[in-house]
This record gives sequence, C-alpha cells and structure tokens, in this order.
Amino acid sequence: MAEPIPGAIARHAADSDLRRRAGAFHDTVVMPMQREQIEQLYASVTTITIVELRDTTPTRFMTEKRREVVKAMSTFLTSKA
Repeated sequence: MAEPIPGAIARHAADSDLRRRAGAFHDTVVMPMQREQIEQLYASVTTITIVELRDTTPTRFMTEKRREVVKAMSTFLTSKA
C-alpha cells in the first residue's frame, strides 16, 4: 500500500473546513444580499423582468438549463415593451 502524502490529511480537513465556511458565507451573506438587491431593483423600476434560474451553477447554466435560458431570452426579445 502506498504511503500517504505528508500533510494530505491535514490539507483535506482544511479544504473541507474552507468549503463549509464558504457555503455558510454564501447562504448567510451572498444570498440575502442578492435577494435585497433584486427587491430594490423591482421597487425602483416600473417595468422589469428578472429571470432567476434556481439550483444552477455557471457551468450548468448553458448546458443543462439551455432550453430554459433560450426560452426566457426569446420571450424577452419578442415582447413589446
């Protein structure tokens, strides 16, 4: 059996802790701020359409969610303002 790389276990634990802290920051700071900014935008503009793609990531945005994105963009571009 191969010997573990020195410090690999400590690095893995640090990476795990960093991911946990980043997730907590995203959930408690980023998302509430984003919601607040969207609400402010809705309140400040009389005619606005915001399309939110939930449960997605930048890489999934144009692969798995492509039809949803194209439909939203087409609807927006063909609507009469």
